[in-house]
Amino acid sequence: MTQIRQIRPQEYLEAQNIMSLCFRYERTQTPVNDDGHRHENIYGAFDESGKMTSCVVGNPFDAFYWGQAAGMCGVGGVCTLPEHRGNGSIRRLLHFTLEQAYARGDLLSSLYPFSHPFYRRYGFETGAPADIVTVRPEGLAAFADTGRVRQYVPGQDRSDIERIYERFAAGHNLACLRTKEMWDKRLERDPYLSHTYTYVWENDEGEAQGYATVLHEKLEQGKGFTVSDWAFTTPEALTGIFGFLKRLSPSGNRRLVMTLPGDVDPFQLFAEPYGISVTRQAQGMLRVVNVERCLQLYPWEEGTSFAVCVDDPVLSCNCGVFSVRRTGGETQVRREQGKADIRASIQALSLLLLGASDLPTALRCRTDIKAGGERLPEFRRRPIYLRELF
Repeated sequence: MTQIRQIRPQEYLEAQNIMSLCFRYERTQTPVNDDGHRHENIYGAFDESGKMTSCVVGNPFDAFYWGQAAGMCGVGGVCTLPEHRGNGSIRRLLHFTLEQAYARGDLLSSLYPFSHPFYRRYGFETGAPADIVTVRPEGLAAFADTGRVRQYVPGQDRSDIERIYERFAAGHNLACLRTKEMWDKRLERDPYLSHTYTYVWENDEGEAQGYATVLHEKLEQGKGFTVSDWAFTTPEALTGIFGFLKRLSPSGNRRLVMTLPGDVDPFQLFAEPYGISVTRQAQGMLRVVNVERCLQLYPWEEGTSFAVCVDDPVLSCNCGVFSVRRTGGETQVRREQGKADIRASIQALSLLLLGASDLPTALRCRTDIKAGGERLPEFRRRPIYLRELF
């Protein structure tokens, strides 16, 4: 009988080896054992002999949910040794990982799938698309070179960058609150070895309002740049960053690639759209882990009252009828036995609660949500910006 459990510190290397084999990691050294607490969020499947055959990582993050910090389980490292595949261990591990996330107090979960239909079985849904914009040098010509720009050098005070990001991220669901370690990975590498450079944009009064991290890449012909991370707090900072990026053109730049959040329309941003190409791509999958709590924290309009019946194939605690009532500035959520105004799968409800869809769109496009009552709430849209890797 396969055993499912959290791995032990001395089993960390074994889990790393499974992930290295399955994902073909390029390692420069062998990690002997866990040197901290990283094993605590790795779960393994073990055969009768005690050998680890599969593993899943349930990375703990804090992410924004309608402007509030909420626990989010970033699922990653889902893999099985080739000779043990097909025995159901991953199914049991994913159930266990989400159960652990619920017990930890997480409200949300997300992942980057190898197959969307596969992870849809576990309650995840595609809901975090982003526009991948490729700009030729002439596409930046119309942006005025405003304000002033300074390069961030590792070791300098980075509080301005962190402040800009946090203000920007608060307006985007699933955007993670970055820890010191997360910022270190992004900003403290030697820019001249990694070819990654971070620039801070300031207005004429010297207030930092935007930043961009640019990766310099070699192309078959010429050079290219990718904006790997950026944030801004004012429209002036957004356009000012583009005004600065056009300075990269004299260095042989053939194109600039960036990922835009859902609330930045490239066809309003660029004066000459012929100078850009836009590809919309799915950036990951998402799901609600704790339905009751997410219903309670959602910013309902005063006077909202409805009941929703939820079906979750993994977490039985999310199944059943929940009544929602917003009155006196407070939201009450209770379990009921009565009729529901809306019947929804956890996948459909997750899109609605995270602002990836509104109710009319969901009813028009999906078969796993039905509205039969007279009390239908308004689900607002909100941009999702999932940029952390796990």
